[in-house]
Amino acid sequence: KNRDHKKDNWNTESKFLSVKNLNNDETGEVGEFLLYDIFSKNNHIVEYEKAITSENKDWDIVIDGIKIEVKTATIGRVAKTFQHEKFFKNRNYNAFIFLDFTPNELYATIAAKKDIIWKNLTKRMVRGIFTSEYKFDLSLKMIQENKNKKIKKSYSSLINNEQDLIDLFEKFKSDFKI
Repeated sequence: KNRDHKKDNWNTESKFLSVKNLNNDETGEVGEFLLYDIFSKNNHIVEYEKAITSENKDWDIVIDGIKIEVKTATIGRVAKTFQHEKFFKNRNYNAFIFLDFTPNELYATIAAKKDIIWKNLTKRMVRGIFTSEYKFDLSLKMIQENKNKKIKKSYSSLINNEQDLIDLFEKFKSDFKI
């Protein structure tokens, strides 16, 4: 579709334009460090090594004993969706946190890995061959309404301050069982 006639969601006045202008790896590091910073200074037990996910470590951060895959995305320039790339079913993590930036707002979605409905995700294809990698797209509306056909149960919220994120995580944690 040609969307040139539609308005760009981002402009020079956008609060989070600096995040939008980062490459994917840098955007991911912003999300991981944001979680590390907020939770470590608010009396949570946090284990974090910058930008290391490998054969030996299948998660990005551990908060209060929960191994978490972190995905950070910015809303599209025209489309109102967030694209979370390189999402793996076979990695050893317990939960995920999506941090999704619009031009002026931050949203978080938290869910247990066991609640992902994998058949509803898009499987990545490289040169005509399916990989073990998934793509997990969310629309702004899905997040705002906390309605999603890709997750059985999730917790989503607009994050206005650190306490909003901590409260959302505590709500998730109260229902979570490893």
